[in-house]
Amino acid sequence: MKNLNIFSRFGAIFCPNFLQILISEKKSGPTWRFWFFWTFIFSIIATIFLVIFINPFLNEGISVVKIKIEELNIGNFEIEIKDGELKTKNLEEPIFFEFEESGEDSVIVIDTLGQKYTEDILQNYSRGFFINSQKFVGKKNQFETRNFDFSKIQNFTITRDEIFDFFEELLPKIKIFLYLFLFVILWIFISLIHLLFAIFWAFIFWIAGLIFNIKNFSYGTSYLAVLNFYFIIFIIKIILSFLPFNFPFLSFILFSIVFGINFYHLKKIPLSKEA
Repeated sequence: MKNLNIFSRFGAIFCPNFLQILISEKKSGPTWRFWFFWTFIFSIIATIFLVIFINPFLNEGISVVKIKIEELNIGNFEIEIKDGELKTKNLEEPIFFEFEESGEDSVIVIDTLGQKYTEDILQNYSRGFFINSQKFVGKKNQFETRNFDFSKIQNFTITRDEIFDFFEELLPKIKIFLYLFLFVILWIFISLIHLLFAIFWAFIFWIAGLIFNIKNFSYGTSYLAVLNFYFIIFIIKIILSFLPFNFPFLSFILFSIVFGINFYHLKKIPLSKEA
């Protein structure tokens, strides 16, 4: 039986004699190389399509945030830490903002001039943070509050425009990170999670092979066959996903058709015959 590489194998899985080829291989290496190569390729393709789909929404969301920030009409404020003391310029203080997060009352308070608030304000809320000229106080919950003294920070000055410029430069890197993260999630689902699903499908069609008395068809061979045939299922399910309705038990139906065709071929043609 002719050996198949990762490319010729992709065409061979659609042939009715593929199971005959798989049984004659008597080794699992070609299937594993085929599986990880093509799940990697499928993950890249899926990531590209998802990026094309979500990128306009992501850009729209970024534009909305920029508009909201501009509507706040915040001037080019300056934040300075010098000799352990925080000072602001062109920033109207005190800043008091309360909101609800995860069903809990939260607050953000900035009062570097000590005009109105102290850290005791946090006692009235489940979480939040308070900033004065000397320290930052963060309240995570009713039992955990942390302080950070500005005396531990070296002297520096930063303006609003510098902050915005920093995030403008950082945004493309954040996008790349998100897209890479999306690829990893897709690859884990397509490749690794389906390896677990294959355990179930292999058992089902190994039993079917026993019922139809398919020779040399072990559970291991059934598992490898599922990994190969999965790509037929992937392609057909992607095509059918464009239809306005769903097919129940689609994976079972498709696997049954593919295995059924291959079982029929094995029953008709002796394994000793070369394809």
